[in-house]
Amino acid sequence: MKIALSVLVFFTAAAALLAQNAGEFFAKAQAAKNPQAKLAYYSKAIKLNPAFFEAYNGRGLAYYELKNYKKAVSDFTKAVKLNPGAPRAYFNRGKAYYRGQMFDEAIADYSKAINRDPSYANAYFCRALAYNEIKMPGTAIADYSRAIELSPKTWSYYNRRGVIYLETGDYKKALADFENVAQMDPKDPIARNNRGKAYMRLKQWEKARADFEKAVKLEKNFPSAYINIAGYWWTGKKNAKEALKNIETAFQKGFSRCDRLYDGEEEGYFLKGLSGTRPFGLLAAKYCRGT
Repeated sequence: MKIALSVLVFFTAAAALLAQNAGEFFAKAQAAKNPQAKLAYYSKAIKLNPAFFEAYNGRGLAYYELKNYKKAVSDFTKAVKLNPGAPRAYFNRGKAYYRGQMFDEAIADYSKAINRDPSYANAYFCRALAYNEIKMPGTAIADYSRAIELSPKTWSYYNRRGVIYLETGDYKKALADFENVAQMDPKDPIARNNRGKAYMRLKQWEKARADFEKAVKLEKNFPSAYINIAGYWWTGKKNAKEALKNIETAFQKGFSRCDRLYDGEEEGYFLKGLSGTRPFGLLAAKYCRGT
């Protein structure tokens, strides 16, 4: 009996020591800045404690940071098995599936995270991103709206919903969302550019121009905003000279998606008619070689 008790005490103490050492490696992983270092420390923690949920979850995040989404999914799956009630393990695996272009799997995991925590705003937001990828904009809008209800001061939620409203032709709702974004972060150039695009669709030309020009003041290297300024000059003012001038500036700032200038649904929407002219063709020939 004494021998059995001694053996039990020995193994209990050994297990406690291993858990302590695993915890020390976990703490080092948490403090590490380099994802490779994180991987090494998390792996040592897992070796000492194979049932360490947080270590699997942490190592999965390190793999995610390194864009090794397959290994990230594997670690998050182990975390889920160890703690099936933890919403963030499903959420993290959903993100890895999303980055791996596995959108249905991502949606399933985000849904599991939401089922376990109905107040998980970011899970609604990320599920909306995935729904948008599989061409379900209405469902995506519903999820963005729920995320906004749960976290009304998160500007990125309004911005993404506004983009879908813009893409689906609900320009007034798009404008309202971009207004919220601009108020939350007045110095964000993307918010100004997006609001300008909504104004353009509503034919509020001068408000659009003001937003585009503010965007390029906030971010001087913003080629898409110069394309939008060109659209203002061409469609709003029928001024080809100013439009071409801004298109050339966009090229000089690094704009390379020449195909989109001919697309009636992309940057070319407000350049219809101009893109078929000789001066435009000369610009395209100069800057769009090989694209």
